[in-house]
Amino acid sequence: MTTPAIALPVTPRTFTELVRCVKRVLITGRREIDVAWMRAYHETGRLINAHLLNCNARADYGAKVYADLAEKVISSFRLL
Repeated sequence: MTTPAIALPVTPRTFTELVRCVKRVLITGRREIDVAWMRAYHETGRLINAHLLNCNARADYGAKVYADLAEKVISSFRLL
């Protein structure tokens, strides 16, 4: 079971309160998604960098790794 992004103290009583609360929840959710994407991109870059450093990669190998990785990752996400 997941917890709500924002715990509301009370149920909105008016339509105006409902609109305000829904906007707050959507904005908070969007921020959480943005943070998750940022962390995912950072970790992806860290993994690629560590791989290239570990392999003592030359520039041509690094360019090939990016192209091959993009092809494999994009094709695997299409299957999801």
